[in-house]
Amino acid sequence: DLWPLSAKEMGALNDGIVYRAMNFMASIIYKTADLIIGQSNEILSYIDKNYIIRPNFLYRNLQATIENKADGRFNGKLIYAGLLGHAQKISDIVQNCQFPGGFEIYGNGGDLENLKIAINTRIDNKVMYHGMVSPAELSKIYPNFSYSLIPLTVRIYGAVPSKLFDAVSRGVPVIFMGGGEGAELVSKHGLGYVVDPGNFDKLNEILVNINEETYKDHYSNCLEFSKRELSFKSQFESLKNFIDTDNE
Repeated sequence: DLWPLSAKEMGALNDGIVYRAMNFMASIIYKTADLIIGQSNEILSYIDKNYIIRPNFLYRNLQATIENKADGRFNGKLIYAGLLGHAQKISDIVQNCQFPGGFEIYGNGGDLENLKIAINTRIDNKVMYHGMVSPAELSKIYPNFSYSLIPLTVRIYGAVPSKLFDAVSRGVPVIFMGGGEGAELVSKHGLGYVVDPGNFDKLNEILVNINEETYKDHYSNCLEFSKRELSFKSQFESLKNFIDTDNE
């Protein structure tokens, strides 16, 4: 991520002396680099504009192998797997939304106690919390769901959650509650739904209207996009060629 910009956007830093000092340190690091590798186009363009122009390469955080993929059978179930923190605020979503097909949550973090309270105060049993699971276990669990929820409470410049690629590469469409490059990818390639951060009314509208016909379209788009854009092997070969070419 772009530091210290991400920390400022999350509210962990204000635009004061500490931020300026960290930004100065970041500028020194970038200016001594021969090559820049970033996880989003926004990061690469920001460095070009604000720090230094260097040869750069877009490198997504992809899984080397994908052993389990969804089979395209619709069940309307929603999953969230990842950090339960301030940036995601799953507890607020559970408190404000309905989940006709069910919502299952995996992970841990600072929002866990609030999440448990939100689940216990619901009048239905549509939300379940399962705790932490290993990546190997999660890879088997993911394909059992129709959609994966990927929320961000604020738009963080340059941030594209790796959970987006984890889900899509397994044939699981997403509900992306956030902005920026991640939202653009989902909208442009039809990988699921996009909702503005904190717009629970819109999220509710999507959740109660999830249907098999739209899911089939999203599912097919995920498979096509994954085959075209999310090959770890192709990306790694391109990265090696990028580094080798610069060293010649």
